[in-house]
Formats: sequence, structure tokens, C-alpha cells
Amino acid sequence: MWDLPWGTSNASYDPQCNSINVYAGFLTGDLYREDMTREELMAGVGMVIAHELSHAFDTRGSKYDETGALRDWWTEADQQAFDRRVEKLIAYYESLHPWKDGSSYSGTLVQQEAIADLGAMGCILRIAKKTEGFDYDAFFRAFTKLRRCKMTETAMENRFRTNPHPMDHLRVNVVAAQFPEFQETYDIRPGDGMYVAPEDRITIWGAS
Repeated sequence: MWDLPWGTSNASYDPQCNSINVYAGFLTGDLYREDMTREELMAGVGMVIAHELSHAFDTRGSKYDETGALRDWWTEADQQAFDRRVEKLIAYYESLHPWKDGSSYSGTLVQQEAIADLGAMGCILRIAKKTEGFDYDAFFRAFTKLRRCKMTETAMENRFRTNPHPMDHLRVNVVAAQFPEFQETYDIRPGDGMYVAPEDRITIWGAS
């Protein structure tokens, strides 16, 4: 990724360099502006940085140590616990059926990006918990702007059938619904469309 022009609109994590790379072209619009509120900054560039950081501990990045060497550095117990959580994540995404033919989504395909999305949200919400007067409604509303898009159903299927990133609306709805802060902010209860019972929520990092 280092040979990309500085104005590239992208961000990445390189496990062999153990580096987070956020290119200048990405820091525009809803991601970063000088006049943004604290909540908007955390929902924008904060989520991007936390997402790339979380890639260091996904199913690929976790295979590399802090020097960028390919090395098994986890304890056996930690690896087993991580694998169980990833299996639950994969199963959750494969329970979704967004395609016209009714087939299930591929949790295996999107697992690394989904792990980074969940890790980023967990990281930012931990910071929010320690931030006096944090406006969760403003944060979640700003977060939804990151993935807004408009495309035909056919175009969406062509784009995401083989894309390792989850569909844009899933990167918002699935991720937010896993966290009690979202459920509590909007008083989401059993029977509501975005309610997820605590025992069914996907958690990679944090409490079981």
C-alpha cells in the first residue's frame, strides 16, 4: 500500500510493518472536518483508525507479532476462545439472506472486515464511556452517514457477492445492534427489528 498516491481515498493495516495507514484523500467529508463535533469525529476518522487497528487482531493480522514476523504468539486458551467467537460471528452473518435467490450471506468471506468493524465500535464506545456528556444519539447518527449509498439491487449483488467487506447497510445495522449502548439509546426492546438478545450478540473483544 505504500506506493499509493498520498491523495488516495483509502485506509489500511499492514501486518508485516505493523502499521496503520490513513491516506490524505480519505480525510474529507463525513470522516474529518475541522468543524466537526467530538461525536462526529469519533464516528468518522475515529472509527476508521480503530477499524484498522482492530485488523491487527483479526484472523489474519493476529498471525503476526509486533515486529511483523509471522509467529504464533497467542496462548492456546486465548486462541480457542477467539476461534469460538469468530465461529459465532460467521454463523451470525450466514443467518442473513440478502440475495434475490434467498441464499445466505458468506460469513467466512467477510469475517476479517466484520471483526474490524466490531472491534472499532467496541473501542470507540469504551472511549465514549469515559467521556463526560457524550451524546450517543449524535454519535450513532454520524456513524450511519459513513456507509450511506444508493445502488440498484443488481449492482449491490454484483459488488458484494465476492467483496470481503460486508454490505454497507450491514456494516451499520449488524454492528450497532450488538452493543448495549445502541439498544439503550433508542430503547430497543424484544420484538423490535434491531433487537438482539444479550446472549446472541457477537463479541470478539471484551466481555463474553
